[in-house]
Amino acid sequence: MSILCTFKALTRTYTSGFTLGPIDLEIPAGEVVGLLGQNGAGKTTMLRIMIGVLRSDSGSVRLWGLNHENETREIKERIGYVDEEPVIYDWMKPTDLERFLSPYYPRWSSQDFSKYLQRLEIRQDLSYGKLSKGNKVKLSIAAALAKRPELLILDEPTSGLDPVVRQDILHLLQQYRESQPNASIIFSSHILGDLEQICTRIVIIDRGKVLADAPLDEFHVAPPETVGQPTGLERIFLELIGKGGPHVADHH
Repeated sequence: MSILCTFKALTRTYTSGFTLGPIDLEIPAGEVVGLLGQNGAGKTTMLRIMIGVLRSDSGSVRLWGLNHENETREIKERIGYVDEEPVIYDWMKPTDLERFLSPYYPRWSSQDFSKYLQRLEIRQDLSYGKLSKGNKVKLSIAAALAKRPELLILDEPTSGLDPVVRQDILHLLQQYRESQPNASIIFSSHILGDLEQICTRIVIIDRGKVLADAPLDEFHVAPPETVGQPTGLERIFLELIGKGGPHVADHH
C-alpha cells in the first residue's frame, strides 16, 4: 500500500485559542477519503496546511514523500483544490480562467475543461460574478479536474447547495474516480450522506483532534435497538464528538 500523505505531530494554534493537533495520520493513496467534522473542527486548517497555504507551528506533513519546504511547486502541480468559496475574479469567464490557470499546470487539458463545462451545464458567455453559487462551485471543480490532478481536495464543496446541484457534483466525482482509479480524493464535509455516497475511507476530526480513521465499511455497525436513533456512521460520529459538543469559530 502506497502512502499519499503523512502527518507527524503536526500542530497549529490560533490567537483565538483554537489548536489543531497534534495530528499523527497516514492517508493511503488511491482512496476517496471523507474528512468529517463539525464546522470549526479544524478541517480547513488541516487541508490548507496540506496544500502549503498555511504553515504549521510544529510537526510536518508530506505528500508523496515531498514537503513544502523544498518541493512546493511539484506538490501544487499535482493537486486540484476546491474551496467552499472559490477565489476567482468576478470578471472572469471560463476562457479567462483557463488562460489564467493553464500556464501553471503542465497537465492542464483544454479538452477536459470544455468537457466538464458542458457536463456541468456552465454557460461560457457569463462571467464568474454572474453565476449562481452552485455554478461557481461547479466551475471551480471543472478547473480543478482539468489539471488532471493526482490528488483532488474538496473543502466543503456541497455546503449550502440545493440537493440537485449536490447530486450533480457527487456524480461527477464518482465518474472522475472511475476514469482515474489511481487518483486520490479528499472530501471535507459535515454532511454525512454526501460522504457515504462516494468515500472509501473516513477520518473524523473534532476540536482539532483526529478521533477516528478507518475504511467506510467499518462504520456500518449493527443497527440501534431503538427506532429513530441514528445508525452507522452518524451514530459513531455523534458518540465520538459527545453528541454535538460546542462548536468552535467556523473559519478554522
